[in-house]
Amino acid sequence: MNDDELNKIYQIFKQLTPKLDENIQLYNPLYKKRELHVVKYEKAKKIIAVWLDFDELNQWKLKILFKRHKEVQHQFFIKEVENFYRVGWKIK
Repeated sequence: MNDDELNKIYQIFKQLTPKLDENIQLYNPLYKKRELHVVKYEKAKKIIAVWLDFDELNQWKLKILFKRHKEVQHQFFIKEVENFYRVGWKIK
């Protein structure tokens, strides 16, 4: 993923979560859930995935996600993890 794609992902998430932190965090397995922080997962110094955790996904958020997810040319995902949802993109 390049900087333009990261910026686009951040803008989509910012539309859903206006209080979103500006800094994209590096994945740390000690933190299971990181609300208000976009997280990136790197492997060999390359970004493999970027996501944001949500307590709930209401109809409004889902509508925006499904309307805008194709603006990023990577595999879009929504995954339920215990009591929250992880939404993001990963390299195919």
